[in-house]
Amino acid sequence: MPGTIPAARQHLIDDIAKLARKTRGAPLPLPAFVQAYYRGVGEEDLQARDAAAFAASAAGTLRFGAVRPAGEPRVRVFNPQLQRDGWESPCTIVEVVTEDMPFLVDSLAVVLSDSRLPIQLMIHPVLRLARDRRGKLLSMEEPDGALGKMESWQHVAVPRIGDPARHEALSQNILRMLEDVRLAVSDWPAIRQRALNIASEVNAGVPAIPRREEKKRSSSSNGSPTTTSRSSATANTSSSAPARSIAWSQCRVPAWACCARARAVRSPNRPCLPANYGARRARSRS
Repeated sequence: MPGTIPAARQHLIDDIAKLARKTRGAPLPLPAFVQAYYRGVGEEDLQARDAAAFAASAAGTLRFGAVRPAGEPRVRVFNPQLQRDGWESPCTIVEVVTEDMPFLVDSLAVVLSDSRLPIQLMIHPVLRLARDRRGKLLSMEEPDGALGKMESWQHVAVPRIGDPARHEALSQNILRMLEDVRLAVSDWPAIRQRALNIASEVNAGVPAIPRREEKKRSSSSNGSPTTTSRSSATANTSSSAPARSIAWSQCRVPAWACCARARAVRSPNRPCLPANYGARRARSRS
């Protein structure tokens, strides 16, 4: 396992792993699973329960996620009972096992917040696990290994929910959220590629500035005198205009000036003025 953790945390996890050795019939070696499962949990949180409760909780979580076909998340909401689960808690526990994806933690937090359930404890290891074709656990691998896939295992404690119907409703909300996340994560490469294709098509249809006008703009910027033309007018009107192409829909120059530019391109020596410029000027003087 890469990296190191504080010695105090490691000592707490070792105590849990010692108790986990007593558990029989686990899908994977439970002490090793405990080491990986609790590795990212802070010392204060590891002291919120006794070591035996943490060991029993890890064993139950491992059994819960022992079989998970590819693409199918596992979700459960329950109140731990000592006789059934080997540990008990005043909280309701939410557990999620699924493929590792972005946005999982924040999305689950949103679902719980919408249900007015503040998070009191969160355990969220990301583990590389190998499974067979039916989704049965085979082994736990190193994070940078070649076998298996990265999976997100979330264990969240929230205020106690006594109504089993609310347990089921919360489970269904989480499953819908996971499906939304899966669609968003799997669809964004196609959306990005489509956006790039559209940008290329639009850019290909933008008319380029004629070389002659571009040269005049370049010489004007270097201080060389030029005839009164659209190129100099454009340079004075908008110094931030692109050097090689203009997107007409984004042009800030008045529409009549853009029409005059088209005439100036055909006849570069003609002043860049609207067709009725003289009449408009005479009326303004009168």
